[in-house]
Amino acid sequence: MIDPERVKQTFLDLVNINSPSRHERGVADYVKAKLAKLGLEVEEDDAGEGIGGDAGNVMALKRGGAEDAVPIFFSCHMDTVEPTEKIHIVCDQGIIRTDGTTILGGDDKAGLRR
Repeated sequence: MIDPERVKQTFLDLVNINSPSRHERGVADYVKAKLAKLGLEVEEDDAGEGIGGDAGNVMALKRGGAEDAVPIFFSCHMDTVEPTEKIHIVCDQGIIRTDGTTILGGDDKAGLRR
């Protein structure tokens, strides 16, 4: 069952993490902690080093019980367009937006929610 309040809070948590390109450490740490808490095997590679970034690719594995099952992969990125600092979020009647002075900061980070 989907918990709308949990989804909303996860989205707001992610939006409020400053994460311009090559500076996604906060999002990587957040995602790794969430996935580990769910019992997934989590690791991070060193791809960030190769591009001058502070975070690598985060990979998580949930082992299934069926040996012949087809794997499912999800992919998204953790950065967002700039400017990413001091994002001003407004929640009004179930709609999440900015106050118009900043970006929303969801970009593809929004694809990280579960």
